[in-house]
Amino acid sequence: MFCKSLLSAVALAAVTLAKTSPAETLDELSLGTWLENIAVRPNGDILATQMFPSAIIYTIKNPTKKPHTLEQLVDLPAIQNIYGIAQVPTGPDSERYVVVGSNGTTIANPTVGTFSAWTIDLVRDSRCGKTKVKKVSSMFNDSRFLNGVTEIPGVSNAVLVGDSTNGNVGHLDLKTGKFDTSAFVFPEMDPTEAVPFGVNGIHIHNGYLYFTNSATVSIFRIAITPRGYPAKGAKVELVINLSSKASFVDDFAFDADGNIYAATNFDNSVISINLKTLKVNTIVGGVDELTVAGSTAVAFGRGKHDKETLYVATGGALAAPVGGTKTEGAKVVAVDTDAN
Repeated sequence: MFCKSLLSAVALAAVTLAKTSPAETLDELSLGTWLENIAVRPNGDILATQMFPSAIIYTIKNPTKKPHTLEQLVDLPAIQNIYGIAQVPTGPDSERYVVVGSNGTTIANPTVGTFSAWTIDLVRDSRCGKTKVKKVSSMFNDSRFLNGVTEIPGVSNAVLVGDSTNGNVGHLDLKTGKFDTSAFVFPEMDPTEAVPFGVNGIHIHNGYLYFTNSATVSIFRIAITPRGYPAKGAKVELVINLSSKASFVDDFAFDADGNIYAATNFDNSVISINLKTLKVNTIVGGVDELTVAGSTAVAFGRGKHDKETLYVATGGALAAPVGGTKTEGAKVVAVDTDAN
């Protein structure tokens, strides 16, 4: 937890240079693919959602052991793109994940009115690929770019979903399918005329909803209730502006100490933010590098041997080719944060 004096002093945050962390590509898809989000199962397996060219969820089983292979786990033929993914609480024998997706035949250009939310049920500790897929909501007719999804700690029947273009975060009831787009509507979530992506990654941590704004290259937070709505009288607080370190900020994750690791997408890197000192480091990649080209999302390992390994999903630099021309297949990269 950090005090408001640090938040108000964010403009004075130091940006430091550090030796980048060791990185290993676990597996790579074919050219022209885009992985949008990533999650790690309790058994340590990785889940990665494909935004383009089709709606697929891939898995990498036992990521700490070789060989590493991106295997297709779920195919959603009813839609063409998958964006965010989040796990919600279930019983002892199963796991449930919520994903949002849409139709749209070009990269990052979804068709308004085609968004939907789905639950993916997996057998606990199973690596045999048994799944149950169910559509739970057609979402809001005017949803324009439903992107980040986050679980609400301790809540099994709802998640929060951000709309990058409309600039809000809605509350989705998984039982009724009702999507309340008025839950979080704040100017800090809005896109800009120059960059049509506002609120992007969203995660709840220690009683706050944290969110990135891609257009303003900033991270914000707001206090919330246990049911996942803004706390009474709560106001959005600026955590940090990252425009001195990146031109875009995408999804992010917290480490065990409460520090943030954020993907920069167009800048082909992952940066870390120490929330006590507000120091910022680039831990892997760079504008002219393909190491994590088009980094979209990150998640820490959950196994015995990879709790300090950061897994990075990429979009192959399709949105902003490296050097203006270089792209590659979407991939998952393991970054050893303990070595930095």
